Amino acid sequence: MGIDHEIRESQIKEARIEGATLEEIGRIHGITRERVRQILKSSGNEVSSEEAKKKRYTSRSKALNESIAEFLDEYRDVIADLANDGALRSDVEERFQILAPNIPYEVVRQAVESSAELFDHRNTQEYRFPDSVVESAVWYTLGRSLKLDPIRQSAVRDINLEEAREVSNTLAEEGFSADRIAEILATVISTREHHRNNPDVALTSKCYTNCRDEILKEFGNESRKGAWPWPPTNQTVMKRLGGGYWADAMRRVGISPGDKGRQRGQIIFQVEDYYNSVSGFLKHASEDNLDTTFTGYKKWVIAEERAGRRRPSSDAVRKQFNSWTNAKRAVASSVKADLRSVKRTGSARFNPGGKDALNRSQVELTRFMRQVKTLPTTEASDACLKFISEFCQEFEVSRRNWLRAMIYADCPDSISRQLSARDEGIKLKLTNKQIHELRKPEPDLDTILSSNYLDGLLNQADPRNTDGWLRKSAQDELDAISVEDLKRFRILRYMRNAFVHKSPDARLERAISDLSDDDPGFELKQSATLRVVGDWLRSRNFSRFDKLCQSVPNIWRAMVVSEIRLSDELAG
Repeated sequence: MGIDHEIRESQIKEARIEGATLEEIGRIHGITRERVRQILKSSGNEVSSEEAKKKRYTSRSKALNESIAEFLDEYRDVIADLANDGALRSDVEERFQILAPNIPYEVVRQAVESSAELFDHRNTQEYRFPDSVVESAVWYTLGRSLKLDPIRQSAVRDINLEEAREVSNTLAEEGFSADRIAEILATVISTREHHRNNPDVALTSKCYTNCRDEILKEFGNESRKGAWPWPPTNQTVMKRLGGGYWADAMRRVGISPGDKGRQRGQIIFQVEDYYNSVSGFLKHASEDNLDTTFTGYKKWVIAEERAGRRRPSSDAVRKQFNSWTNAKRAVASSVKADLRSVKRTGSARFNPGGKDALNRSQVELTRFMRQVKTLPTTEASDACLKFISEFCQEFEVSRRNWLRAMIYADCPDSISRQLSARDEGIKLKLTNKQIHELRKPEPDLDTILSSNYLDGLLNQADPRNTDGWLRKSAQDELDAISVEDLKRFRILRYMRNAFVHKSPDARLERAISDLSDDDPGFELKQSATLRVVGDWLRSRNFSRFDKLCQSVPNIWRAMVVSEIRLSDELAG
């Protein structure tokens, strides 16, 4: 062998050991990837693809972590100030993208995440309907409460075409039929005419809510957790049209709000009462291992009132502090320190990555929704299926890493739970060989928690399945994922399988049929071929596609709460 060949062989070996791919090495030396493989094999230094991949991952992770540490050294105080001022996390990241374009986005994103600051969040679902559509909901609900009949002749004469187009298009995207939309618009116009002749007609918040419930039942679209059907809730009406006040919302629409309810300026609680109430709730949640959500506080207030202790309502607290996050931040500033203090053996920081994955899924979905609407019809259907395949694949990988981190963080308790379950005869997914390894003084968890094993837990398309590894408090958050999101996620999983194997199976049709029993808007009246499914996703302005994909961020939200529950217990 000549000296040049020896040098080349040495360089190839070194590059492969450092994690370079066969293709990268071949491109550098002007040879095929198969020739690179032959050289490595003949030299007795063949490195497997898996080993090279691990080396690349380790090298990139090390470089990324160093960049994140440098970034936080320079900007940690700035991030903290922005968080305390009520900035959204996405806004903070965007500031750095604009003013520090040379810093990779991944560094900024992970640095902001690992800063452990509490950022505000905006419920974008509350803004999914244009103002005109929210106002039409008020008029329609008022008309229904008065049992007014829609008068088509008057509607044709008095209709505002611009407003009608916006309302009609929006409701069509929500799955309303043309006949139903016509009935709604005619009722809105008839109600306005009735109100002009009877200006004293009023609509209270309670009346709106009660009538809305009846309307949703009639539409077959009952309000559920995580769902935002039309007509919107009274809370959305107040926020969108009245700055948080029902009376102001009604005045903007031109309707009397009624004479019930507290008038603005009537003070029931002092400022310290709000602090004491939130503080009391946080203490109660910590002692009883409850989640510290806005809904959790609302339930606690009800329980307190039953015990004879009056507390500021959840809505009053949110108004006082502008957001629930601000309320917790104001009275529990030590939470950040607690979260940062969470340690586990072999890990500098407990960070399963749920919040990061949640943010990434939302960003990717929003970006795709903007892009796909610009594509030709023939391309849009295929693009939807391809996105779902990649979206689900990323979820599987991120969930795999998340579950590993949760299990590692809770060692040795997580191991003890598995062994106890096996001893009690509870059937889990671990093989006898894996259980044998688990019983060793220092078990090799990397081998036990293989990708095949963790991915196998998703075979039934159920993201709640953790095979008994998690604590009850953390598992309870996953078990609380809504049935609707589970059904939608199951469809995504089977669509992904259909796209990969180029052939849908009966499970996909059954999953779609199961969801359509609850929501007729998802009915599929043809055989589920790839072409039919793609067109089905694209139709109705991609509303089905969007609703199905939203199940992934919703599942991540439950997983984020699950990791917070675990971190709180580990810190305690």
